[in-house]
Amino acid sequence: MTFTLSLEITILFWGFLFPVMLNDYRAKRGAFANMDDNQALVTIVIISLDHIGPVTLHIIDWSCNLINFDLRHYFPAFIVYITYAMFNYEMTMHHGEAYYWTSDWIDHATFAWLFVAFILVLQITVFVALYMLTKAKLRSYNAKQGKLVAEQMQQAKESD
Repeated sequence: MTFTLSLEITILFWGFLFPVMLNDYRAKRGAFANMDDNQALVTIVIISLDHIGPVTLHIIDWSCNLINFDLRHYFPAFIVYITYAMFNYEMTMHHGEAYYWTSDWIDHATFAWLFVAFILVLQITVFVALYMLTKAKLRSYNAKQGKLVAEQMQQAKESD
């Protein structure tokens, strides 16, 4: 489940939040308004690494190991996302300001609802893609193991 959530967060960060963050950095506004250039650059690098490092390690882990991925794993991630969306909505309404421009429940509620729907579609797409990739990976592994066993049996027969 953490792999899919990490993948979704990475897609959302690089697709939606990073471009806005970069524009804020260039215009010296938002969080970058009171930072000098070095501090702002370090902040961008750290935030970028936070959003590329975990998914890179998950991809390496997934490709090197026989991690089984099944569609039934979707439900826990769905619960996590819905819980996060409800928390984000509540915090935005309570504090009167949006944490992300994509979830501005006060001034752009329709867009925020559409973004929630987009993320649910993204989640399903990620799960189906990983399910299919996992099946292909396991088929390839099983085929290689089958060949190896057949070769070992042939060698055993030849040595007798």
